[in-house]
Amino acid sequence: STQSRSSAASDVYKRQVDNSVGDKVEIMICDIKSYIHAMYYMLAFNAKEKIILYWDEPTITMDYETHEFHDIIKENWNKNLIPNVVLSSATLPHSNEIAETIQDFRSNFQDADIHSIVSYDCKKTIPIINKEGYVEMPHYLFKDYKQIKETAVHCEKYKTLLRYIDLEEAIRFIKYINDNFDEFVSVKKCSIERNFPLIESVTMINIKKYYLSILQNLNSEKWEAIYQYMSETRKQRQSSNIHVVTKDAYTLTDGPTIFLADDTEKIAKFCLQSANIPPEVIKNIMSAIKFNDGINEKINVMEKTLEDLQKKDEEKERKISNEDRGDPEIRRLAKRIQELQCCIKNVSMNSGFIPNSKEHINRFNNDDAERKSIYRSAFTSDISEHTVEKIMLIDDIDDSWKLLLMLGIGVFTQHNSIRYTEVMKNLAQSQKLYMIIASSDYVYGTNYQFCHGYISKDLCLMSQEKCIQAMGRVGRTQLQHDYTIRFRENDLIKKLFQNDENKPEVRNMNRLFTN
Repeated sequence: STQSRSSAASDVYKRQVDNSVGDKVEIMICDIKSYIHAMYYMLAFNAKEKIILYWDEPTITMDYETHEFHDIIKENWNKNLIPNVVLSSATLPHSNEIAETIQDFRSNFQDADIHSIVSYDCKKTIPIINKEGYVEMPHYLFKDYKQIKETAVHCEKYKTLLRYIDLEEAIRFIKYINDNFDEFVSVKKCSIERNFPLIESVTMINIKKYYLSILQNLNSEKWEAIYQYMSETRKQRQSSNIHVVTKDAYTLTDGPTIFLADDTEKIAKFCLQSANIPPEVIKNIMSAIKFNDGINEKINVMEKTLEDLQKKDEEKERKISNEDRGDPEIRRLAKRIQELQCCIKNVSMNSGFIPNSKEHINRFNNDDAERKSIYRSAFTSDISEHTVEKIMLIDDIDDSWKLLLMLGIGVFTQHNSIRYTEVMKNLAQSQKLYMIIASSDYVYGTNYQFCHGYISKDLCLMSQEKCIQAMGRVGRTQLQHDYTIRFRENDLIKKLFQNDENKPEVRNMNRLFTN
């Protein structure tokens, strides 16, 4: 697609863009398959030195050893004639890791300057919850102090990880170490007084950086005692967190949740099974769905007949919607279709089964004081009757997906129904869904706002970079919300905080982004 602009930004919305005039086109957006054509188009009207190639998320598919896009990516890089390139990704490998790619670029563009811009957001704390329900932190991961120091260095290098160091746990660790400072710390420069001389210096990011500094300067002989004390006094943040549609739903607060899994259908079936909707309720819903399917089938036949009649009547310039004119048969069919549409049954789920509805909270929480607190923060779906009707009218999707949407759960998988996918996407975009279940490839490029995320067990082999991308879907909304990333496999958490010298993204970039 293309977009051209006039000198006044507001004029863009006041006039029809004419993309046939090449020298007026200032921005061209394309996928990787179209890049070569787009590049030559822009070069036909602009000097190459004045063009910028902005490549968004260049590491997509780089976590695969082989992928159908790899040959396209390599061809695009080899044939690229534009000397100004921006590779934009939250997990782009550091410049020293992709030295081959940089050298190749310099060989193609002799006067090239290479700049690295690394930013990170540490305005929020997004704790990592392990499968046992404890907040995971670097100091809990390893009994070996050498590994602890390596982890702290890794976090300093990849500062994106600072977001996932829990502030409460970091402060608890800092307090314990400083209460025994002379015994535990090997250098005096790590004292609180030296690191926080003014009240203004007590910020979230400074606390987290101080936490990493302490980890690197402990008395190694005392680490075993420190590790034992911190582990034994560790408090469980959540006694359970996997029953997302029943007793644990209330822990999903403030906004939607994303559940990432390789086998999305398995997670979807688990949610539907866990909801434990009584057979009678399902029977009534299915009966209504079946009735509606029959009505829809009749409507489809009549609409086809109506369309055929309309074509025959076109020469008379008659419209179906104008009931005062046209063939009587057309008017009769139109009226009959309206009557059948009015017969569509309004199928709604009992609110007691909809996660975090008031009735649902009352089912799974007995304490009145606790209920009042939950009411204020627990997030639920908002599926209107009109949307339910649209869902029920979809005749090319399995009934189980309809039931899940009624519970406020959308599943991004290979659906054959375009209509279902569009309804689900619109609900997700407007944050009307309680939860989205999706594969790990879904994380690239989506800007839906999530407050909580699950990383499923079957993603334990996911690369470190892709894991960070997945975690980055959470915490993009307001500062005052509560956020969590919940891992169903603890080994992946350890992988996240350790230096990985065999990153597939690095290997593939150095292989594909070279001649």
